[in-house]
Amino acid sequence: MAHVSQMSVLKEQVEESNSDESSKAATQTDELTIKISSHISDSDLSNTGAVKIDSGQTLAELFDDTLKEKGEYPLTKAQWTGPGELEVEGLSNITLHSFLLKTEALGKKVSYSRNLTVKIED
Repeated sequence: MAHVSQMSVLKEQVEESNSDESSKAATQTDELTIKISSHISDSDLSNTGAVKIDSGQTLAELFDDTLKEKGEYPLTKAQWTGPGELEVEGLSNITLHSFLLKTEALGKKVSYSRNLTVKIED
């Protein structure tokens, strides 16, 4: 008999929970967030172009020199987030491309990661 009453209580709790969830669903706005991540890693990005590089420079120095050449130095929104990791906003695609060509000329391997978040809401 105690087993039957426990089952009844559980059944009532489930019904209440389902009722709460359906009322929440009725009051929620229609939203959708889409997150897309992609990663490209090229095993051979060697460039035989006529890019002259001082091989004694660090990558950070090479990046600064590229910014100066393209007239984007200093960046207004740049933050070192870790050793060898720089987060920037507002960097033009042509400046980034120029820097990558220089790194490829040094024999560096380049990989690309991109994160895109699209949020749709009422």
